Amino acid sequence: MNLLFIHHDPEIQSEIDDFLRSQKDNCFFSRNTEDTIRILNDHPIDMAVLIINHMRDAAVLKYINDHYENLEVLLIASEEFDEIISLFSEHQYKTVRLPLKLRDLKVSIDGMISDRVGTTRSKGS
Repeated sequence: MNLLFIHHDPEIQSEIDDFLRSQKDNCFFSRNTEDTIRILNDHPIDMAVLIINHMRDAAVLKYINDHYENLEVLLIASEEFDEIISLFSEHQYKTVRLPLKLRDLKVSIDGMISDRVGTTRSKGS
């Protein structure tokens, strides 16, 4: 599985990379909208994890919605960004609340992967 983490802070990206290094998944990291678009166009991404800290992060979410409607997205955001997220209410997102706990992130990612595998098996049965 190819995971894309979108966050502007290289220290947080490094922590997430270290934490998930034991996974067998390929992890890509993006710090801005341009990197995100390039990675999405160059690699088959299965799941995006987007940390919403600023209004500019809504632009990334809009791009994903407009061009990759079947991409699974895990949003990491504080309650103050619920209004922004609600603008995209036609899509279902899993959300992890800030402050980010890496354990919660891993549980959410693992759950989404399990759901995806279960859905794929059901369709193939």
